[in-house]
Amino acid sequence: MALVDPANMAWQDVYRVLVDCVQPRPIGFISTIDGQGRPNVAPYSFFNMLSANPPVCFFSPGIKGRGGTKKDSLLNVEEVPEFVHNVVTEDIGKRMNQAAFPYDHGENEFEFAGLTQEPSERVRPPRVAESPVHLECRVVDIKSFGDWPGAGTVVFGEILLVHVHDGLLDERGRIAPEKLRTIGRLGGSGYCTTRDTFNMRRPQSPDFRPEEME
Repeated sequence: MALVDPANMAWQDVYRVLVDCVQPRPIGFISTIDGQGRPNVAPYSFFNMLSANPPVCFFSPGIKGRGGTKKDSLLNVEEVPEFVHNVVTEDIGKRMNQAAFPYDHGENEFEFAGLTQEPSERVRPPRVAESPVHLECRVVDIKSFGDWPGAGTVVFGEILLVHVHDGLLDERGRIAPEKLRTIGRLGGSGYCTTRDTFNMRRPQSPDFRPEEME
């Protein structure tokens, strides 16, 4: 078995190893505004939820490898501590990818990526109208792991309101994954879909009985 020791590697190589190991990763398509009210939207594959009571999600905007400066999303939530996570589906994948281009601070990625701004109800940053699900969030904490290139910062947001477009719910009132059709992040330039899925029930006994999981 190969062993990887991060202490003896360049951080860029550590990053490549980790994104190859931790996959698929959900994509946080995060919209923010700065203190002047200028919008920004950018994708982050270091994203997930971590609490239901209170409902909390997070995204991690790392310090840029070139220049060692903070990403726009981080600068914005430091000024206006609110954000929206816009779920990324197959239909908007290419536009999400365009928003990842390193535009100058203050540029409007909505316009460059062909996305439509839609007013939020409880936070100031706009939602991505083309996304079928939005999480409106208020920042509750920001944790930094350094101010040098490659260091991560975690932005924790309490989810204040969830928007779900009509037609996504099944007969139980749950979002049907085959209708939502999200995409996930792999290593390199790879992505994946949720079209090839399978189910496993939780174990019914302490002994391994795979037939019970079907």
